[in-house]
Parts: sequence; structure tokens; C-alpha cells
Amino acid sequence: MKLENISAGELIALLKRSSKAVYLAADDGVLFNLSSTLSLLYCIRMMLESAEDGTLSPEIKFESTEDEKLFRNYLRNRDANRAKLHN
Repeated sequence: MKLENISAGELIALLKRSSKAVYLAADDGVLFNLSSTLSLLYCIRMMLESAEDGTLSPEIKFESTEDEKLFRNYLRNRDANRAKLHN
């Protein structure tokens, strides 16, 4: 799943609500387990270094379909709220 324009704070909050492992898929195919604080901090730093506007757009993989639904629902609601603000 590709996340678009998510802040580091949003990502961390969602990861705290996840029940199983969530992985960041690096461009070279390496998977980082974001359940590990060290991996999470490393990945956020790595992504922020290449982010132009301070938002992240990582490719992530889920161990649990429930966690994937959690992320999808959050993003759908967030995007709907943003659209309302711009109308």
C-alpha cells in the first residue's frame, strides 16, 4: 500500500494502533519492521531527508488485514475532510 502525503506524527499514531507488524518497503526491496522503535526512527529520518514538503509517501506492507483497513479508513476520512475544507 502506498501512503501519500502523511506526516510523521500521523504515521506514528497509526502504528501505535496497529495490532501486528507493519513494514516499510524500501526502494531496494528491503523491508523495515516499523514495530521496532529504532527501525521506525531510522525510516522516518530517511524519508524526511528526501521529502520536499515534510510529508512522507512510503510504501508499506501489513501482517494483518485489520491493520491495512485501519490505515485505509484513516486516509479515506482524512482526504474527505481535506476535500470539504477546500470546497
